[in-house]
Amino acid sequence: MNRSLRGLWIFVLIVCAGCKGVGFRDTDDARHHASAQIAREVLTQVQEAITAFHNVNHRYPLSNEDHLYDSIHLYFKEALDPAQLYRNDGGKGFYIAIGSRANKLIYRYPPTVGSMEYTLYWVGPNSVDEQGEGDDLVAWDTSGASTNFQRRKLVDLRGDNHPVELMVVESGSNVFRDSVRLMIKAGDSILFTERWPLDAYVVRRPELTDDERKRIVHEELSRLLDPSEFVPTDSLTQQDWRIWADLKPKSPEAAEIMKENLPMFNFYTGAGGSEGIVWSPTRKMFIKVWKSV
Repeated sequence: MNRSLRGLWIFVLIVCAGCKGVGFRDTDDARHHASAQIAREVLTQVQEAITAFHNVNHRYPLSNEDHLYDSIHLYFKEALDPAQLYRNDGGKGFYIAIGSRANKLIYRYPPTVGSMEYTLYWVGPNSVDEQGEGDDLVAWDTSGASTNFQRRKLVDLRGDNHPVELMVVESGSNVFRDSVRLMIKAGDSILFTERWPLDAYVVRRPELTDDERKRIVHEELSRLLDPSEFVPTDSLTQQDWRIWADLKPKSPEAAEIMKENLPMFNFYTGAGGSEGIVWSPTRKMFIKVWKSV
């Protein structure tokens, strides 16, 4: 083979290799796009099956994602594609995933994330459960747009066996401009609400990068509904009287709360300090027991 022909052959190989690389990337992007489209369709199917289950049983499935399909498989209008089904950990049923075994649909009842009566989302092509954030595709918004931070928790704070819903909602993702709202709801009634700026968690840390600020803010928001933030009130009299707010420690109201041993919810608002709130049977409302500065 002469020198010019050999040079042409090497050039062709290089070009083909480059095209092959581009082709792989295009194929990979297309595969992720296809997976997201399939996930939207599956989420819709699952929502319809959950609704049908609820219409018959007057409740939502109590299982988690590992056995959700086993609970609702009789309620699908059309059979779910077997390609989306994988044996669960015990090998006794199936769970739903799109694209691979690790790309699960996540289901929670009572809800922990989102605005529906239950939590339902796909972990996305990165296979990482980001609690409805990142590339997760959520059932309450299947447009593919990024969603704000949301967390939900049901807790019996009034001692009447009727849990109230605590919601933490981020108004936007801009740490310097947006805020977080805490709400306590019973049905459609808002029993307590408070709002504070997101940058309250990082305002005293000017050395941080924007990514570090966002990470810290989300870590703090994730802790707001942690089980450790709910404490019994039978030890209220052991607190330092200087931090008391709307509740007088030696009042009949305080004695009633301690007798009922209603749980107190404590939360940290960053630079605004911490607060503790409790349900007052006397006032029929949530009051601030204490507030730090």
